Amino acid sequence: QDKGICIYNSKKETLEIPGKYRNWKYGQINTILSLENELWFSTETSGLVHDNGMERSRLQNFENSEKLNFSKTGSLLSDNENNIWFTYEGGVVRSTGSKLQFLSLPDSSPINFVHSLLCDSKNNLWFTPDQGLVSCSLVDSVKEKIKKFSRYYTIN
Repeated sequence: QDKGICIYNSKKETLEIPGKYRNWKYGQINTILSLENELWFSTETSGLVHDNGMERSRLQNFENSEKLNFSKTGSLLSDNENNIWFTYEGGVVRSTGSKLQFLSLPDSSPINFVHSLLCDSKNNLWFTPDQGLVSCSLVDSVKEKIKKFSRYYTIN
């Protein structure tokens, strides 16, 4: 759980640890996201870890930015434009890998612990903080298109 990544060879029934993962120092992995040839890992204590897929390259660690500290990250997903979305204790972040975008609710209330993320076929991001259900458009200006659903409805 906290020793990194290994590959299971079902024909040989063996576990192999690729070279760059042998000295894993990032702790427990919460989520793995695969994008073409690259891998992203959300971790319990070391933020995001990125493997660009090149054999001789090093793993890249994203743990802090100028505005926030996201050492504990949770859910990971990619949208139709290959932006990476992840949750952390303070909310939801969108990243192109080198830039971050911060989301806030329409009433400026903080986004508490996000339980899950979903990107639908119409480029809407849905997430579930402790406050309920939230959706926002990934096509239009995000601040204008955030919707918060605070009531629960029963569908018959």
